[in-house]
Amino acid sequence: MGVIYSVRVRRLITLISEEVAVEGYRFRLTGTVPSECRSCKLYRVCIGNLKLGIEYMVVAVRRVKHYCPLLGSYVRVVEVEPQPIELAVEDSMAVQDIVFTYRAKGCRDSSCPAYRLCNNRLIEGTKLKIISVSSEKFSCRYYGLVRKVLCIPVDYLLS
Repeated sequence: MGVIYSVRVRRLITLISEEVAVEGYRFRLTGTVPSECRSCKLYRVCIGNLKLGIEYMVVAVRRVKHYCPLLGSYVRVVEVEPQPIELAVEDSMAVQDIVFTYRAKGCRDSSCPAYRLCNNRLIEGTKLKIISVSSEKFSCRYYGLVRKVLCIPVDYLLS
């Protein structure tokens, strides 16, 4: 168990390349999972329990390692914690401890200062809890006033 912004989060066991298996290393599952992975006996512990678009941080490295035929090298067993997600939400929704279902904004205005906060790799329909509300506000031509918040997927929260 870890604590992020006074919210207790669940630790996960996963596998990552031995070269980057150090405490503090951050990574994100992006793109599609190779078909070779789905038939691997270690799939569930490797990437089967990670969510697309969520950043994870290694908090403990274990001694156990396994050979990965896809990488052609060893992967190490690690404990990871999900990291807070920065998003822009409508100002009226920016309330600490609120739970909401993520809907992609699909903004194409790359000149907007909130563009990075509105365009991320989260999966549509992910349930999130706002754990911190920033004073940073942005005026959006599509959504009006939006505010920066930090969120955690609710299925990673411990009660």
